[in-house]
Amino acid sequence: MDTKDDKGKVRHWILEASSPPVMVNRGWNRKSLQPGDVMKVTFKSSQRGGSVGRLIKLIKADGKVL
Repeated sequence: MDTKDDKGKVRHWILEASSPPVMVNRGWNRKSLQPGDVMKVTFKSSQRGGSVGRLIKLIKADGKVL
């Protein structure tokens, strides 16, 4: 996903999630996210640094929690 900081600089992140069957059981499907969706994401960044992390929680603009 791409994020913008307070100065408008874009940073690309790669986030890891659970396996597809687990994600489906948690309410995800192929249409859960679309390019351009705005959301609030909680994640744990990699200890090695860089723009890699583990997805913890995602809140869509409509308030739906995934």
